[in-house]
Amino acid sequence: MAKRIFLTTILFLSAAVFLFAVDWAAIVEEYGQAVAKITVTDDKGAVISQGSGFMIETVSGNQRMVTNAHVVAAAEHSEDVSLSAEFSFSGDNINENLTIDKINREQDLCLLKLSIDAPAVLRLSENEKPGLMEEILVIGYPLGRSFKTTPGYIQAFQNVEGMGRMLDLSAVVAPGNSGGPVLDGDGHVIGIITAVIPGYNFNLAIPVGNLLSVFLNKNKQFDLIINSDPDGAWVFINGEYKGKTPLTQELFNREYNLRIEKKGLEIIDEKIGPWEVPPENIDLSLQKEINDNPVIEISVDPLKADVSINNKDLGKAPVSVQFPAGSILRIRLSAAGYNEKLEFYEVTEELNQQVEIELRKKFLLW
Repeated sequence: MAKRIFLTTILFLSAAVFLFAVDWAAIVEEYGQAVAKITVTDDKGAVISQGSGFMIETVSGNQRMVTNAHVVAAAEHSEDVSLSAEFSFSGDNINENLTIDKINREQDLCLLKLSIDAPAVLRLSENEKPGLMEEILVIGYPLGRSFKTTPGYIQAFQNVEGMGRMLDLSAVVAPGNSGGPVLDGDGHVIGIITAVIPGYNFNLAIPVGNLLSVFLNKNKQFDLIINSDPDGAWVFINGEYKGKTPLTQELFNREYNLRIEKKGLEIIDEKIGPWEVPPENIDLSLQKEINDNPVIEISVDPLKADVSINNKDLGKAPVSVQFPAGSILRIRLSAAGYNEKLEFYEVTEELNQQVEIELRKKFLLW
């Protein structure tokens, strides 16, 4: 009797697993043709970059293709660069030219226009906070090759400055997957593939909520005018240099770290947002610096290189610091695509000092 009960239990559990399994094959069959390979070429037809994209329908009923900004960046300001989409899932190999409709580099998102309606469109998930270990499916064209589906699950959430809570997937992705959709068990988009850290199993996707906020009128951006007295002060938002006051900056209604600097004046460093009603402008008054130590302004070519002084990270250039005369500064600079540089600087008694440093580009050997 005991053996018979045990066998019955095993059969019951097996049936339960079968009933709740996601039918990925059916989802791919229905929505596979909404995903395309994106190719960026120069005026001679040479491939500059490739990625993936997927079709959606906007609130106004227009079709748009979603991808990463970095996939199509070369075409943003050049008339000699072409964009095309290839829908090959069904075997029909439909090719269409693309144009950039909207692009947001900060969120690494882009909407593209097609001249015709696509064979299928994907729905965006209304669940902006999927759960840990939730099953997912990645669709795209890794390495610019054939249509590929990769199942997996959400293995973690990674907080990335400026982009929020990214999805970290167990599904292995590769260059060419960028811009492709991450689907949930209902076939709805919950993320957009954007980056991978090779060898460490970090496969990152932008949450669909970012797409809704940036382009689809949810938590719509607004213009904030940042003023200072006196003007001409450096403005940093979340540690990134944005320009000098007066400055108009496009923001979401969320919390930011605002830092205002001008040599000889006290630094303003404060939190702003979120607001019940977003303001049109912020007015800040800079006071004279009480500290008599010299002010050293460090600027770097290229702009926004990472700066550390005496092993302390100070964010991205330009930076302004104060040290007593006679101090020896160990300035380390780094930027993607450039050789890291270490400079030593001795602070003089002059109240305002400027240090300008140029980084050299890396040269790759093939």
